[in-house]
Amino acid sequence: MTLDGPDFLENLVKNGLILDSNVFVLWLAGQVLGGLSKSRRLKQFDSRHLEYVQTLVNISKALIITPPILTESSNLLVEDKNAHRLVWADLIRRLIFEAGVKEVLVGSKDVVKNDAFRVVGYADTAILKVAQETSASVLSADALVVEQLSRVGVPAFNLWWDFPQG
Repeated sequence: MTLDGPDFLENLVKNGLILDSNVFVLWLAGQVLGGLSKSRRLKQFDSRHLEYVQTLVNISKALIITPPILTESSNLLVEDKNAHRLVWADLIRRLIFEAGVKEVLVGSKDVVKNDAFRVVGYADTAILKVAQETSASVLSADALVVEQLSRVGVPAFNLWWDFPQG
């Protein structure tokens, strides 16, 4: 399965997409700013990454989030103290109440008893658990997270390594 292959795309349409926190912030930047900001959190991405993530979100059955994704994302946004902070916060609020984003909860005990917790931490282990429950694909910018997800059969892709060329 490749990031631009038919199996991956079929899985998105059928089961949805989970974005890790950094990729979720990238997607939010596109929603709020219409492009990339000068945020230090986004300097690793370029406009091709943003366009690709926006396309994947648009064709997926659902954008799936967890409370830890929202917590990490809002913390990343607050740290930057940029002029768009209130707009970011309003967008997150709208996503939760109006935009049909699917929020999936995972109990803390289920997260911390998973072996991945010791390797990738709380938020990413919650992503792993939700991906297993929903069969959703995961898009991350963290190689260690992708490795952990792939080990347990979750269709996980690294926005760096698996990004379609050309």
